Amino acid sequence: MIALCWVLRALGALVGWLWSGLKLLGGADMYEAAARAAAAPAEVPEPRRLRGPAPGHPERLCPELPLSEVELRLFRELTTLPEPPGRGEGRRSAG
Repeated sequence: MIALCWVLRALGALVGWLWSGLKLLGGADMYEAAARAAAAPAEVPEPRRLRGPAPGHPERLCPELPLSEVELRLFRELTTLPEPPGRGEGRRSAG
């Protein structure tokens, strides 16, 4: 009985040392992965083109109708594009 207690105690100590070693190894791996991610150049996403709502959406613009003065003013405030996309020849001039 005493020998069994001694074996269990030794096994518990061994498992404790093994667990501590695994935690240390995992922490070092996380630190190394974070350092690699910080050293890698950041990816810059490409600017998305303005496409508007999907076909059939109730707020989709009609290409044959010109923008109102309010819509033109809002477009100029919200974007750097020279002219509104997706409009027909009936577009009003910004001047």
